[in-house]
Amino acid sequence: MQELQEEKGLHNKTIAIFTATHVSFDPPNNPIYIPLHVGKYGKQDLGYIGDDTGENISDLNLFFAELTGLYWIWQNIHDIDYAGLCHYRRYFINEYGCELNKNEYLQILMNYDAIVPIHAECTPDYREHYGRAHNVNDLDAVGRAIKKVYPKYMQAYDQVMGGKAFYGGNLFVTSLEILKSYSEWLFTIFSEAGEEIDASGYDGYQKKVYGFLGEQMFYVYAVANGLTLYEQTVGISDEKAETKNLKVRLNKLLGEGRLKEARALFDKELANRPDLLLPGSDIGKELQK
Repeated sequence: MQELQEEKGLHNKTIAIFTATHVSFDPPNNPIYIPLHVGKYGKQDLGYIGDDTGENISDLNLFFAELTGLYWIWQNIHDIDYAGLCHYRRYFINEYGCELNKNEYLQILMNYDAIVPIHAECTPDYREHYGRAHNVNDLDAVGRAIKKVYPKYMQAYDQVMGGKAFYGGNLFVTSLEILKSYSEWLFTIFSEAGEEIDASGYDGYQKKVYGFLGEQMFYVYAVANGLTLYEQTVGISDEKAETKNLKVRLNKLLGEGRLKEARALFDKELANRPDLLLPGSDIGKELQK
């Protein structure tokens, strides 16, 4: 009887998984997945809900990446039980490779506070891992901001920075209450850290500094608050739109025998996008041949 009551209670819960995107794409054929055009301010309308309505920081997407979507959810979404953030090509998937459905999400959330990606292992620790790809001084600025604004979180921050677990992508699903509490904490910290962080001289990739910084912050928040986390597989459904576009341009140049121009284009893109050859970007590994 108790199990039946729990199942009935689950059925009555509401959940929305906002799918952050900056390009047109084919969203999952499931109404819980809601495309959210992040950085929509001043951009062509893709036909999706935009993060430029209501209270928003859409015009700062250059620096915050998908986190302008999180800010929009925090400020504008009410009256649902659970909410999550995923990407137009990254989703939590089940053992069959399909995006999780409502019941699968809710079954997990009956027993855990949040769903996060399966963590990666850093060597020797997360702080050094971050510093190999980005400006570690920005990460330290976040630490100083936490110490000033939320000093009770410093133990968790130090633990996570010195640990090996890394949760990438700013993907998570949790109760709307936790999402809003986390968002208030996160953007308060970023506002304080922004007094030190200067991204004006960064290239287009590194300018997404707050997006990169945010990837590990939900873990800090979870550790500090004793949240239980369920690690779920993340599937990549497609290559980055920018990578696909580059391959089209390269193939055209190669087909015309313009080898030097193709090489120059590839080198330029690689310089601007250090993630270009990562498995999550070049899924088919054509660019590595």
